[in-house]
Amino acid sequence: DNAVLFLGNSMCVRNVDRWGGVSAGQITTLISRGTSGIDGTIAQASGASAAVNRPTIVLLGDQALLHDLNSLALAKKERVLIVVLNNDGGRIFHRLPISKQKDVFGEFFVGPQGFTFEHAAAQFGIEHHVATSLDLVEEVVRRYSTEREPAIIEVPIEHGHNEELRHELESTISKALKSKSF
Repeated sequence: DNAVLFLGNSMCVRNVDRWGGVSAGQITTLISRGTSGIDGTIAQASGASAAVNRPTIVLLGDQALLHDLNSLALAKKERVLIVVLNNDGGRIFHRLPISKQKDVFGEFFVGPQGFTFEHAAAQFGIEHHVATSLDLVEEVVRRYSTEREPAIIEVPIEHGHNEELRHELESTISKALKSKSF
């Protein structure tokens, strides 16, 4: 309650828009479009946190965090909780026609880098967790809601499995809507 949820661009905002739900008045949801869509997300969320002086959680992808690593200093100062969905690149581009251009697609659009963020977190003195279970994520968020200590929760995502789950969920919802059995 009374928190700010700052959504990174790309799949984060799309997933929350499509699958998430926040009761009005409990959480303020913010998003900001940058020049490339992902630049400056941590800096902007830290500024929002400073402006409203409320617990702030940032949900973003690995590419967005890589584009704004130096802003982890601001996140620490403003005590922001960062949840990074790490699917090793810009996987949103798999949904665009450019994905058929195999000669340039992987290197120039997906841009897999193989990075994790424990060393970046350590560099800035921020606690780091790998989301091995939903229980761990809930525990860190609960602790953050009372202590307001900054942390990074890294959620490793295997792209192929993630897409299978997305298609399964969409199919189930579509069937339920067609049969009106919900």
